[in-house]
Amino acid sequence: MTSSVKTVFAEEFSAHYEFYKEYDDVVMNKENRQVFKANFKDGMVQLVPLSNDAAIQKIELGLSEFAKELKRQGF
Repeated sequence: MTSSVKTVFAEEFSAHYEFYKEYDDVVMNKENRQVFKANFKDGMVQLVPLSNDAAIQKIELGLSEFAKELKRQGF
């Protein structure tokens, strides 16, 4: 995974990326499913690599299990 920021024009963004789940600042590449934090500025989109879809889902699952355990314990 590349750790550098990628900048794309809005047209390229619309063609190759989609918003990830309910997030408004996290997007996923439609082709390789890599997940990015998106920063929108002046018709350009800066993409900061986060991870891939499978890793994000695994993290979210772990967090939901953690939240369930906290609720069970009365927090």
